[in-house]
Amino acid sequence: MRKYSLLKLMAILFCFFVVTGANDVHASSCTNKELNTLKQLANNIKFSYELYDDTYNEQHTYYFNILVTNFSKEFYFVDMDGRDFRYMSNLEVGGSRNLRMVEEGKMYTLEVYTSNETSCPNTKIVTKKIELPYYNDYSQREECEGIEEFSLCQKYYGGYIESEEYFLEQIEKYKNGDIEEIVEKQNIIDLILQFLLNNLIIIIPSIAVLVFAIVFIVIKVRKNKKKVKIKI
Repeated sequence: MRKYSLLKLMAILFCFFVVTGANDVHASSCTNKELNTLKQLANNIKFSYELYDDTYNEQHTYYFNILVTNFSKEFYFVDMDGRDFRYMSNLEVGGSRNLRMVEEGKMYTLEVYTSNETSCPNTKIVTKKIELPYYNDYSQREECEGIEEFSLCQKYYGGYIESEEYFLEQIEKYKNGDIEEIVEKQNIIDLILQFLLNNLIIIIPSIAVLVFAIVFIVIKVRKNKKKVKIKI
């Protein structure tokens, strides 16, 4: 019995060292050239989305399928929920694979890693972000026929339509030519707000640097004025 247990322990240790040794070989053979090649391959990977179902629902909530193209065996993905997506041998390179469904208006993040098929396994190559739009089910209404260019009739209108009454009221105003200028201004405001929200990480440090620079310049100018007065 002891002999059997000893053999079992030795077998487990042997497997451990084999796996560890294999990883060490991978690590030692991973070069900058290999990594650069993998990064170039990763740039060919494209993520996109498509509306899952446009059937009207009272909650006005819709979902999109996240799709990946040019997914090859050299990579795997991990999304923001920790879900792992591996290469499937029956998926042709250049083909499209459905990863999962995500609610509209969400920012979906995927981290691309190298697989064990490479000399640099489990190395994060790039982070991909997919911003999903909101689907506007009012765009299906018959009131939108012939005025598809009107923002409230567009499939992926980014604003907020508070109620059916509001929608019908704006449609009537637009058809009477009373809302075109207002809509254009609102679209500009929406774009500015969306830009600010999407770039907070860049904007906040930039504002801080700008404020610091202004304060520094003001202090320096005041010091220079004091020096000039002393010299006189």
